[in-house]
Amino acid sequence: MSKSGIRWDEGNLAENEEYALNNPKMKIEEPKTPFHKLDESEAELDVVEPASQDRQLQAGIHDLAALSAAALERREAQDEPEDDPQEKRRKFEQARKGHYQTGGLAALRAQAAQEDEEEEDDDDEDEGQKG
Repeated sequence: MSKSGIRWDEGNLAENEEYALNNPKMKIEEPKTPFHKLDESEAELDVVEPASQDRQLQAGIHDLAALSAAALERREAQDEPEDDPQEKRRKFEQARKGHYQTGGLAALRAQAAQEDEEEEDDDDEDEGQKG
């Protein structure tokens, strides 16, 4: 046994080198990215008149007042004092119980299983009548 622990397969290495020399790697040539140049007639279509921009900005000012009023109402609603911690905890517990309530789920699963069994029985009877 050798002490190095690594044994090179010289024959395989030579074979791989010969294969690489005889079969060079394929170069993949990617096509150029398509680019559409605008004609002079098309370039004029994208021009926005400054007067129309001013009108749009003026129209937005009226909406700003309505938005400000709505924001103030929301802020006032948030500033109201919260329920006491016990009341808050009680509401949380109710919501959690409602989320994890699975009492009716067992009945629904049993009903679905029964319907599946009935369908399988019907399928078996249909196959028996055909055969």
